[in-house]
Order: sequence, then C-alpha cells, then structure tokens
Amino acid sequence: MTPMGALAVFTYGSIGLSVAGLLALFLVKKAATARVIFMLMAGYCIFNGFIAYTAQPSNYAGMQMIAIAAALLAVAAIILRFVLKRSIFLAKLLLCGSLLISLSVTF
Repeated sequence: MTPMGALAVFTYGSIGLSVAGLLALFLVKKAATARVIFMLMAGYCIFNGFIAYTAQPSNYAGMQMIAIAAALLAVAAIILRFVLKRSIFLAKLLLCGSLLISLSVTF
C-alpha cells in the first residue's frame, strides 16, 4: 500500500467533510442542532470559497471570480436564513450549490 500525500489527504478530507455536512444539513430535524449545522456549513462554504480563490493563479481571473461568487452564495444563504427568515430549504440549496462550485473550482 502506498502512503497518501498531503494533497490526497486534503482532497479526500474535503470531499468526506462536504458529504457528511450536506447529509447532516438535510437530514437533521431538531431546530437547535439544525441551526448549528447550518452555521458550521456556511462557515465551511466561505472557507472553501477562500481556498478556491487562493488556489488559482492570478491570471485565472474568471476562476477567481467564480470562487468569490461561491463564497457570496454562502453569505446570501446566511442572509436568507437568519436575516430575512424566508425559505430555509432555499438557503440550504444555496449552501449546497456554494459548496459544489467551490470544490469544483478547487480541484
């Protein structure tokens, strides 16, 4: 068995954490726990957007803008969920989209 490098650990860890977070985001029904999971996932999505932004060289401006848009989707989900108190399901979908976009830009 070959040892895993740091990039493989980061990639598999990010994918595993993303899948676990998205499953928890949609499956947890208890209000207090769901709120905490939503905030953790929002922070993780913003962090992933930042990682996706910094992973691109400076001459890939389009990919950097997509990464910024992914992070802004997470901010829009927070505003939709807590400030406007509108559709919680739409906010969860925005987080899901933000995470998928930032992961695809990163890898």
